[in-house]
Amino acid sequence: MTLFAWSTPERRSEERGVLLIIPNEIYFYIFEYLAPSTGRPNQDELLTFAMLSRVCRLFANLCLPRTFEYLEFSSSRERRPSDDVVYTASRATTLMSQIVAKQPLALSLAPSVRACVFKNDGTFQSADRTKALTPREHLTGMSHMSHLRQLTFSSSLVDEHHWQAVVSLPSLEQLCFSWCEFLDRPADAALVERVKLKVPRLEMAHCTGSLPPVIPVDAAYSRALSMDAWILKGLDAASWLPQSALTDLAIGTYDAPHWDWESQIWDMHDILQRAPQSIEVLSLCVDVYTGPVHVVFQRVFDTPAWSRFPHLRSLAFHVSRGALQTDENVLCRVLEGIRPLTSLQSCLLVNLDCVRAPGMVARGIRAMLRKKLRPQSHLTHINVFGKALRLVDGAWSEMVDSDDTPDDLKSQCQLS
Repeated sequence: MTLFAWSTPERRSEERGVLLIIPNEIYFYIFEYLAPSTGRPNQDELLTFAMLSRVCRLFANLCLPRTFEYLEFSSSRERRPSDDVVYTASRATTLMSQIVAKQPLALSLAPSVRACVFKNDGTFQSADRTKALTPREHLTGMSHMSHLRQLTFSSSLVDEHHWQAVVSLPSLEQLCFSWCEFLDRPADAALVERVKLKVPRLEMAHCTGSLPPVIPVDAAYSRALSMDAWILKGLDAASWLPQSALTDLAIGTYDAPHWDWESQIWDMHDILQRAPQSIEVLSLCVDVYTGPVHVVFQRVFDTPAWSRFPHLRSLAFHVSRGALQTDENVLCRVLEGIRPLTSLQSCLLVNLDCVRAPGMVARGIRAMLRKKLRPQSHLTHINVFGKALRLVDGAWSEMVDSDDTPDDLKSQCQLS
């Protein structure tokens, strides 16, 4: 389905009739060079596409879908005129207003949207302040985005209408709730349980309120789960986790209730014991309210659950609220704990506090690695609170360029 009737540049010849000057495929290559389709267009690229879309109907068909691939909605009024979000939010809200009004061009553009972000739930206005949409109207308009893949609600008030809208999105691949308050459960109490979402990736962090009674994702389709430990513990994780096919699991912070570190470790062990053996990438938050960090890590590995992950290749620990300890003590406990994990290839230690003890130098980390690792270990990358090393030709070398960091470690850094 196209936005307009195709208008291809042409020339005429008395002998050969109509001849195309440039094949349409060439234009695809040109626009791919301007902004690769594998990434999100930046502000300059969006402006370029907006100007090119006015040239002709052919250019409009190629450029407008790229212009509206990523939409961000925010009701925040505290923005500077130069802020990049201003143009994005105004453009997004204008499109949504036209979709709700069922304007033909906007309805044609709706399937082009690939990602939506809703921030600071409230009434959204366009730049001219003449069109105001409520969150419920945004959800109605979102139902026309049949190819939407990523959906994020941040600092939003979530109610039954959000669940009904999400269920109607057939192509959704990633659903994220961050700093949201769940006002109520669906009016149909069995809606979430009956209509399980076929979403491969689910994230729920720092949320409060009346959370869903179950994890709202079909376990057979789930591949990545990121959730605060206390939320995960309150849902049906005991029956859901063993049935899932997760490869990535991120257990987030323990913001509420204020558990002591021993209870935290016990709950972490319980979750690991129920997690599927298919886990390949694991991220854990270690919040320490009392007690030395190195003692806490000793307890983290004090469970047979670690032997259940034969495919685990990447492991990250995000440490916060810990008593000041030297990195050497912590690294010692971690290396002792991961010795049985022979398939592990990368390990990351991240400090979430602003103040901590002085870090280790690369030479000290190398010595510790030679002392603690087994010969059959497959570990090739390690990052100790910002000091990164990689194994090259049998020797551990310090990584100076951040681009050398493995993709698994980069993604796990985003947990906090």
